[in-house]
Amino acid sequence: MNDPIGDEVYTRWVIKEAFTELLGVSSFEKITVHSIVRKAGISRSTFYLHFQDKYDLLNQMTEQIIEELLELYGKFEDDEMLLNMNIAYTKGKPCQNAVEICEHIKTNNQFYCNRFKDINFVNSLTDRLFSRLRLIYKDESHGIFAAYGTVGCISRWLAEGLKGSSDEIALRMASVALPR
Repeated sequence: MNDPIGDEVYTRWVIKEAFTELLGVSSFEKITVHSIVRKAGISRSTFYLHFQDKYDLLNQMTEQIIEELLELYGKFEDDEMLLNMNIAYTKGKPCQNAVEICEHIKTNNQFYCNRFKDINFVNSLTDRLFSRLRLIYKDESHGIFAAYGTVGCISRWLAEGLKGSSDEIALRMASVALPR
């Protein structure tokens, strides 16, 4: 028995995986729907059942991946979580949430490497992260500092080819993010 919902989810996943692989070797501008469908092993009509064009695909993927990242930051909205993060940092250990954020970046590194070349994406990510961090820290100035510092750390890590473990990078980001 066919599962149309399962087939649809799988097809969208295949398209996104193919697109992500192409982002790892090509600029967005050079990627075509033809190259996506060829890589995914599907027809053009199947692609267009799921996305209007490559811009729609990029926008939907961007929204999904950034939402996943912001959800990880949502775990810090608890004052106890910030305290635990501070305690772990003073002991030279990253908190698990910060490591999960770094793992998210690693998992989606081809996407982020490509998207970080677009200043509009970087600005949008920073703004959205600031909105989240302002609520976490209950302080606008610290939220701005932490958002820009975090995006800067991520950008540098990507530019260095993800050198350093998730634990090391989580500690680097905590040094920027934690109130002193």
